[in-house]
Amino acid sequence: KNIDCKELYTDGGYYSEEVVKKAKENEINIHYTDMTGRSSNSNKLSTTEFKIDETSNLIIACPKGVKPIRSAFKKNVFSAHFALDTCSNCELRDVCRIKFQKKSCVVRFEEKTLIADQTRASIKIELKENTSQRAAIEGTNSALKRGHGADNIKVRSLCKSKVVMGFKFTAHNFKKFARYITSQVEKIPSHSDYRIAMP
Repeated sequence: KNIDCKELYTDGGYYSEEVVKKAKENEINIHYTDMTGRSSNSNKLSTTEFKIDETSNLIIACPKGVKPIRSAFKKNVFSAHFALDTCSNCELRDVCRIKFQKKSCVVRFEEKTLIADQTRASIKIELKENTSQRAAIEGTNSALKRGHGADNIKVRSLCKSKVVMGFKFTAHNFKKFARYITSQVEKIPSHSDYRIAMP
């Protein structure tokens, strides 16, 4: 609540349905480089293929755009019933998540399954950018741990830890600045590199 973070890059170890919901509430976009856990049945269409109204949380259309006879959202479970004849003649019948019953065809999946499928889909699209953004900070974390002992500080309490880590960050920044200045100086040609043009 005290920061203005809008984009967060992390790995799959931090994924959970609660984290995704909390981030959405705080208008933060979480970008994962991977996900833990098993993916949903790869032989069936993803739950993201079904059109869901964000206001009512009701399934309003199947992957082919057919509207359901009725739909509901109870106990974090989406459900929708479709006409038997429509689903029987559908070209996606073999890969659809639909189940045939006596009077209609029904599809059911949990909200956490939908959130996981949406996250996996976004990872595939943004994998290169997410990995690049996350890799950019890994080197800094490693340098702070190896060069400044950031993973084993000698004080307790939040206030003291902030002070100590602040000094470590400052020291790291000074080292980076010193390396930058050195690299710029090395680029300056020496006097022996100059040649005097004689008339």
